[in-house]
Amino acid sequence: MRVYKDTPFEFSLMPWELDPPRVSLMLVVKATFDLVDGAPCTIAEEQVPCLGEVPWDDGDPPSLRTETDYAVFKPRGEWYLHGHAYAPGGRPATVVPIEAAVGKLEKRLAVWGDRAWQRGLLGAAPSEPTPFVSMPLRWERSFGGPRVAANPVGRGVARQGADGPIPLPNIVDPRHPVVSRDDHPPPAGAFAIPSTWAARTRLTGTYDEAWKRTRWPFFPTDFQLGFFQAAPADQRLADGRYWVGDEPIQLVGLHPERGQLETRLPGLRARAFLERVERAPGSPAPHLLERAELEAAGPPRLTEVELRLDTVVIDTDAAQAQCSWRGLIEVSNAALDDVERLYFVHEPIGASHDVEHHARGLFRKVVEEAMEFEGPDEDDEDEVAALEGPATVPAPALPGADTPDADGDMSRHLADFRTNLPIALSVFAEPSGTPTREELRERLEAHEVDPDEILPPLEIEEPPPELVEPPSLLRLAAIVRRKLWKPFTDLDLTGAPYRKLDLSGVDFSGSRLTDADLSGCVLTGCVFDGATLDRARFTKTEASRASFRGADLTELQAGNARFAESVFDGA
Repeated sequence: MRVYKDTPFEFSLMPWELDPPRVSLMLVVKATFDLVDGAPCTIAEEQVPCLGEVPWDDGDPPSLRTETDYAVFKPRGEWYLHGHAYAPGGRPATVVPIEAAVGKLEKRLAVWGDRAWQRGLLGAAPSEPTPFVSMPLRWERSFGGPRVAANPVGRGVARQGADGPIPLPNIVDPRHPVVSRDDHPPPAGAFAIPSTWAARTRLTGTYDEAWKRTRWPFFPTDFQLGFFQAAPADQRLADGRYWVGDEPIQLVGLHPERGQLETRLPGLRARAFLERVERAPGSPAPHLLERAELEAAGPPRLTEVELRLDTVVIDTDAAQAQCSWRGLIEVSNAALDDVERLYFVHEPIGASHDVEHHARGLFRKVVEEAMEFEGPDEDDEDEVAALEGPATVPAPALPGADTPDADGDMSRHLADFRTNLPIALSVFAEPSGTPTREELRERLEAHEVDPDEILPPLEIEEPPPELVEPPSLLRLAAIVRRKLWKPFTDLDLTGAPYRKLDLSGVDFSGSRLTDADLSGCVLTGCVFDGATLDRARFTKTEASRASFRGADLTELQAGNARFAESVFDGA
C-alpha cells in the first residue's frame, strides 16, 4: 500500500475490529489552523502530527492536555481547549471572566486567583484571592479531589491525611459558585476528560468470560462509542451531528495580547480515497509499472471514505485550532492486503468535485512519481555497463619507448632562445599594444626571420573527451524496480543486498538466497517455493501472503518480520 497527499494536513490510520471478525480501517486527517482575529483561520505553516494522549508534564497523575487522535469513532462532533487565562492588559487581577465558543456551543467560566479555606467567626470561608497575570486551564484547577470521581485531580476537597489550608478551585462556573464547605459543584472546565475517569469508563462495557471467548481483544458487545467523546457533555453536538468547517470561534480572556479574538474555521474539508487491489497474484504493484504502462491503464478506480469533522481543539496559547476528520471503511484484514493506495486531499466545503476528479489528481501524482524514476531512453544494460566500465577520465600518458628525448629537446630550445631573444624583444617592444598573430609575422619577416620557426603552430583545441555520467540513484532505482518484479527463478542470488526494496509479487522459486539481506523489504505475495534461504535476513520484513513451500529456512533471521497468511508447507 502506498499513500499520496494533495494537502499539507497530517493523517494516520488504524485497523480495528468493531464487529469481529470484520475489520475496519480508521482514517483520521488532522489540520492545524492559525486563529486570525477578524478573518477566517489560515492553514498553519507547521502542522501538528497525529498523536496519542498528551498529558500535562506535571501532576500525579496529570490530567490531559490533548486526547488521543486515534479514537476509532465519535458519534458526534465536539470541541475542547487548553492553554491559560490572561488578566486584561497584563495587569494582575483577582478574577478573570473567560469565554470560549465554537459555533453555537459556548462555555463561560470565572478564573480566580489562588484561594484557600480559612477559619472565621461564622465557620470556614474563602480567603482573599491572590492577584495573577495568567492561570493554567486544566482540571487540577477545578473543583475535585481524590474522592471526587468526576475530577480526581481537582481541588476544594480535603485530601486524607493532608495538613494545612485546603485550596479552593481557581476555575468556577459562575452559576455554581463555591462559598461554603458544603458546596460540591460539578467540576468546571472546557478541557479533555481522560479516558480513565468515571465519565468515560462507565461506557466501556462488560469484560467477562463471554467476552474472552467471542470478542477478545476487541470491545465487548455492550461497549458504547460515546467512550471516545473526550469533551465535556455541554461541548458536544447532538448525536449524529458534526462540524461543517466554517463555524465561528470566539475567545475572551484567553489570549496573552488580545482580550477578545473572533475568527472562524476556514471553510475547508478533508477527503480520503482508497483504491482496492485488482491485480492478479504475482503481477507487479502499480508503483512498479513504467510510465507508459501507467498511462495506458488510466486513472484508478477510487472509493471514497466518508470523513466527518468530529473534533476541534483550541490551543489558546498558540492561537491555533486543530481539526480532525475521521472515517471508517471495511477492509479484508488488518494487514490491509486489499488496499493498493490511499489518497488524501482537502478542498473548500462548497466544492463539487466528484470521485473521478480526484482519481485524475491521484493519477497525475502517480505518473509524476514514475517520471522521477523513469530511466533514460537507452537500454538498461547500457546504463548498468556505464557503472561497471573503465574510468571515465583519460589517464595521463606515461613515459615510455615512444616518449621524445626531453633532454635533447630542451637543449635545442635553449639555443633557439638565445638566438631569437634580441629579435623577440625588438618585435614586442614596438609601441603598438599587444600585437596580433599576423602583426607578429610581419614584424618577424621584417627582421628576416621565418615566423614559422618562431611562432608555434596554430592549433584548434579539441573539446575535452566527453565524460560518461553514471546513472543517478533515481535512474538506477528505476532500472531495479522495472526488473525485479519479473521472475527471479532458479538464480544464484547468494548475499544479494536487497534491503528496504518493494519486491511485492516477485517469484524467487528455486533460487539460492544464502546470506541474502532482505531486511525491511516488502515481500507481499512473493513466491519462495523450493528456494534456499539459509542464513538469509528477513528482519522487519513484510512478507504477508508469501509462499515458502519446500524452502530451506535454516538459520533464517526474521526478527519483527510479518508472515500473515503465508504458506510454509514442507519448509
